[in-house]
Amino acid sequence: MLVFEDEPYGTFPDLRRVPVSVWHGPILPTSGASTKPGAVHLATVALEGLAAEAGMANDLERAARLLGAASQLRSDEQVPRDSLEQRFYADTLRLLREHFDSRDLDGLFGEGRHRSTDIVISEAEG
Repeated sequence: MLVFEDEPYGTFPDLRRVPVSVWHGPILPTSGASTKPGAVHLATVALEGLAAEAGMANDLERAARLLGAASQLRSDEQVPRDSLEQRFYADTLRLLREHFDSRDLDGLFGEGRHRSTDIVISEAEG
């Protein structure tokens, strides 16, 4: 995963002039370990990534519901965000807070938190 330290979220800079950090950590556990924690982590990262993508495409209600679903999954399965995930989550949340008042955003998050897995998957697929 490439992280552009000095560039705004959602932009792709000229790589010849940007300091770049590379992160390559395990997402799934090594052999012999349970796959559930890694799979849940991957699912939360995917939902948060799709929420960010929806937000950048101005599909803000969908973005909020996806972020709510990811938040509920993280809470249920006790999957914390690492610092990089927190940065992207915060950027998406900031975008949503610019467009919704707290009551509306809480309502959309709540919809995402309480949706069935099938509905969340359908919404994630667009």
